[in-house]
Amino acid sequence: MVTINRSPRAKAQESCAQVVGNKGFLFCVMATAVAMVYLSWSQEPIVIDGNLKASAPVATSNLRKTVDVAPPVRTETENQAPPPPPPQNDPLPEPVEEKPVEEKPIVAEPVPENIAPSEPGKPAVVPETEEKPAVVPDTENTSSEPAGDSSYLDETYDICCVGAGLSGSIIAERYANLLNKKVLIMEKRNHIAGNCYDYVDEETDILVNQYGAHLFHTNYERVWNYVQLFSNWTWYEHRVLGKIMGKHVPVPVGIDTVNQLFGLNISTPEEMRYWLKKETSVSALEPAFSKPRNSEEMAVSRVGKRLYELIFHPYTIKQWAKEPAALGPEVTARIPVRDNYDDRYFADKYQALPSKGYTKFFEKLIENELITVKLNVDYFDIQDKVKCKDRVYFTGPIDDFYAQQGWEKLEYRSLDFERGVRFNTSFFQPLSVVNHPSADVNFTRIVEYKHYLNQSSKDHTVFFYEHSKDSGEPYYPVPNPKNMALFEKYKSLASQSKNVSFVGRLANYKYFNMDQSIKNALGLFDEDTGTKEEDHKVPVSTYPVPPPHDFTKPYEQKPDYVETTTVPTSGRVVLAPIEGWVSSEDTSSGEAWIQLAKAFKSFLPAESVLFYFMTDEAAEAAATERKLATIHTSLEQEYKLESMAALSKQDELVAGDLLIIPDDAVCPKALVDRNVTVVRWLLHSNITNSSLTEAQSAGCKVASSNFAIAAQANAVLGKDGPIIYAESILRPYMTPSLLTDSNVQVDEAAMLAKKENVVAVVSDASADIIPTIEQECVGLACTVSRVQTLEEAKAIQEKAKVVVLQEGCEVGTNAAASSVRLALELIVHGAVLILSPCENSGQQDFRDMPMPQSNIVQGSLEQQKASMKAVLERVLSKYADEFKEYEELRQVYGGALNETTLAWEANSFHHAILNNSPFII
Repeated sequence: MVTINRSPRAKAQESCAQVVGNKGFLFCVMATAVAMVYLSWSQEPIVIDGNLKASAPVATSNLRKTVDVAPPVRTETENQAPPPPPPQNDPLPEPVEEKPVEEKPIVAEPVPENIAPSEPGKPAVVPETEEKPAVVPDTENTSSEPAGDSSYLDETYDICCVGAGLSGSIIAERYANLLNKKVLIMEKRNHIAGNCYDYVDEETDILVNQYGAHLFHTNYERVWNYVQLFSNWTWYEHRVLGKIMGKHVPVPVGIDTVNQLFGLNISTPEEMRYWLKKETSVSALEPAFSKPRNSEEMAVSRVGKRLYELIFHPYTIKQWAKEPAALGPEVTARIPVRDNYDDRYFADKYQALPSKGYTKFFEKLIENELITVKLNVDYFDIQDKVKCKDRVYFTGPIDDFYAQQGWEKLEYRSLDFERGVRFNTSFFQPLSVVNHPSADVNFTRIVEYKHYLNQSSKDHTVFFYEHSKDSGEPYYPVPNPKNMALFEKYKSLASQSKNVSFVGRLANYKYFNMDQSIKNALGLFDEDTGTKEEDHKVPVSTYPVPPPHDFTKPYEQKPDYVETTTVPTSGRVVLAPIEGWVSSEDTSSGEAWIQLAKAFKSFLPAESVLFYFMTDEAAEAAATERKLATIHTSLEQEYKLESMAALSKQDELVAGDLLIIPDDAVCPKALVDRNVTVVRWLLHSNITNSSLTEAQSAGCKVASSNFAIAAQANAVLGKDGPIIYAESILRPYMTPSLLTDSNVQVDEAAMLAKKENVVAVVSDASADIIPTIEQECVGLACTVSRVQTLEEAKAIQEKAKVVVLQEGCEVGTNAAASSVRLALELIVHGAVLILSPCENSGQQDFRDMPMPQSNIVQGSLEQQKASMKAVLERVLSKYADEFKEYEELRQVYGGALNETTLAWEANSFHHAILNNSPFII
C-alpha cells in the first residue's frame, strides 16, 4: 500500500494559517525550522494569496492496491464490463476539470516580498527554485463543508472560477494579468491542476500523474507561445506500443504495425496506401461506410476489418463498455492512421512536457496577488454566499450545475488506477505506455512514468494499470445519440444564463485534448471580454524545436522497442485440389488454385509450396507427373510461375505442414491427428451445412473465397467454438486480363461513347429467361449476344451495355466459375449487371457484389420475366446513370482484386494459421 504521512510543513502551515497578515504568516512558518528543512522535499501547497508554492495533497480515493507482481490476468465477475482504453488522439486522460475530493480550505495571504507583482498584460515573475514536486500527503479532512477561515466569503470578486484545472486556471490568469480583475478559484479537490496534477511517489522518488499520463502536444501557435510563459519545457515525442497477438507493435497503425502483425514487407508510403485501400475497399463498399454513422463504421472505413477486430473493436469495448456501433463516429475518428514509419502517437508540430511537472506549471499559472484559491470547497455549498460581481466560470459537469432540474444525468466513463512497483528493476516495459486491447486482461493500458523527463530512481520503477469503469471521477463523455440529445437540453438552458459561462471538457460535454482546452479557454475569455488576440499577444516562443524526421523512410537503426518480426517458414504449404481441375475442359477452378499457389510462393521459399492431387491413397507418382504436365504450360505462360513439385502420397505429409483442400473433399482426420493443419477452401456455393460440421468435427479449419460463403460457414460453425477461419477470405482474382497490379484505367467518356444496345447473356444464364430478354429487345432495339468463352466476352466488351448472369448474389461465391469470370470481364469494361435469379439476396453480403438491389431479379419464373422486362427497359434507357452505380464494383474487380491482393491475404492467412490466431477480413 502507499504509505501516507502528514509532513511537518503541513502541520506548521495549518497553525500559521490562523495568523492574520502577510508578515505574521511568514514569520510563523519560518519559525518552524524543522518544517522548513523538510519543505524542499514534501512540497505540499503553501497558499500565499492564491500563490501556491508547491503542489497540493493528493486524493487517494481512486488509487487502488499496490502490487509488485506481473500484470493481473482477466477475472470474470458478474456484470463486469470488458476493460477500457484511453481515447485515442490524446491516448492519456486529459484534464477533467473538476470533480473534487475535499480538504480543509487554505486561506489566501498577500504575496511575499521576494515575488515581483504582476503588471497589466504580464504574468507575475516567479523565481525558479530547485524544489521537487509534491510527495503524496494524507487527506484527513475531506468534509465538503468549508473548514477553517471562511472570511473569503466576505470579499467581493469580479470573477469566480469553479475548478482549478486547465480551463478555470487559464480564465483566472487572463482576467488577473490582463484586466487586473480580482478572481476567486473554488476547487472541490484538495489540490490545484485538475487532472493534470502530478506528485513524487515517495517509495520510488518518481514524478507521476495522479489521474493518468498527460502529454502536451499542439499545432496552435497561440497555445504553444502561451504555455511558455509559465514553465520551461522538455521536448518529448510520445510513443505507444500495443500488446497484440503476443507482440509489442507501434500504435497508431503504420507501416511497422502492419508488417509486424501480418508478416508483410511494406516499405514505402505508396505501398502502405495501397494496402489500406485494399483493406478498406471491400468493407467500405457498404453504402453506410461512405459516411460512417458510428465508431465501427468509422474504424472499418479507415483500417479495414482485420485491424478493426484485432485492435479497435476489443479496445473500444474495454474503454466504453459499449459496442463501437453504439458510439458516435468521432470516438474512433480521433485515432491516427499513418501511411509511413511515423510511430509517434502525435504528429503535432510542438510536443513537450513541463520540465518540473504540471503542478509547478499551474503554480506559476495562477501566481498573482489578485487570484485567491480556495481548495476543498464545493461551489454548490457556498454559491449563495460567495460574492461574484461580474461572471462565474463553471468547469464541472454541466448536468451537476443544473441538477435541480431533475433531468437524467449525462453518462461519463471514469478510470481506476492500480499501482505496481518493481524494485531493483530499471524499467518494467519498453515505453511509457503500452495498450492492451485484448479481452484476456481487465485493464486497458499500463503507464510507467519513469520514462518521462529522463527520471532516475534507485533502480526502482512504479507503474499503473488503468481500468475503465462507469462510476467515479467523470473523465470521458460518452458520445451516443441519447447523451448528445440530453446535452443539447442542458446547453439550451445554459445559453439562457446571463452571468455564467461554461468552459472545458465537462461543461461542454466534449473530449478536449490539453491544447484544445487551453484554446477553448483563451477563446472564451476573448469572447466574454470583447478583447482580441492581437490586443494581448504573448511573445513568440524561442524554444529550439528539433527538425522534423523524414518518416517516409525507416529508421536507419531500429529503436530498441521495435520488435523485428519475420514470417515463419517452417512447414510446407500443400495445395490439394481434386483431380478434375486439371482437365482441359475446366479452366476456372484450375486457375484459382494456380493463383493461390503463386500467392504463397510470393513470400515462401519455392520448395515450400507444393501440390498434392487427392485421388486415392494408391496414386502413383507417374499419374501425378502427368497431371503436373497438364498445367505447367498455364503456370509458365499465363502466370509466369515456375514449375512446381508435387507429393504423390498422403503419407508424405508430416506434422507442421499446412494442407489446403477443396470444398468438396472429405476432411482427412488421419492427417489432422498427425498434426497436419488442414483447411477447406470454400470456392463454390453448393456447400452443405452437414459437410461443414463434419469437417469441423474432424478437426479441419475453414477458409472462403468470398464473404457470402464465409457468412454461411460462420452461421453454421459459430464464432464461439474452437478457432476456425470461417471469415477468412482468400479471393482468387477473376480472369487473366485482370491480373494487373494496377487498377484498370477507365476513360468513362470514351467508354460510354463506344457503347451500343448490346445485352450479353453468359452461358449459365437461365435458358427459360432468355426468350423474355430476346422478346423485350425487339421493342427496345437491343441485340442479344450469348457469351460462352473469354474470346467472345472480349469481342463485345466495348459495346455491351448490359450483362445478364444467373449466378445472382453469388458472384464471388462461385469465384472460379467461368460464367462469373466472363460476366466480370464485361462489367469492368462498363456493362451493367442484371442478376437472375438470386435465391438469397435478403442475406447477401454485398461486399462481394456492390450493386443496386433493384437490378436483382428473383421470385418465380413468371415474376422473373416481369421483373426482367422492367429492369432491362430502365437500364437501357438510363444507362449513363446506371453506369455510375457500378463504380465500386468496377473498382473491386478491375484492380482491387489482383495478384498483390491475394498475396497479402495468403500471407496474413499463413501467419494467423501458424500463430493459431483468428484471421478475419
